[in-house]
Amino acid sequence: MEVPTYILRAAGVTPTGVTLPARESTAWLVRRRTELAVLRRLDPTRWPAAEREALADIAWLHGFLAELSTTGFPAPGR
Repeated sequence: MEVPTYILRAAGVTPTGVTLPARESTAWLVRRRTELAVLRRLDPTRWPAAEREALADIAWLHGFLAELSTTGFPAPGR
C-alpha cells in the first residue's frame, strides 16, 4: 500500500518506497528534509478511537521514543 497523497502533503514527507511490517497499522519509511522517519497510520476500522485517545497514544509513543533516544538507541529524541 502506498502512502496516500493527502498524507504526504499534510506531513511534508517524501516516500522512500519502503513499507514496514506492522500488525495494527500501516507503516512507511519516509524522508523529511535530510532525516528518515517512520510514518504510521492506524487502521480506523480496527481502532476507531476517539480523538482524545488517539492523541494520548501519540503522546505516549513520542515520550517513549524520546526516552529511548537518551540510551544511545537511534530513536528520534523530539
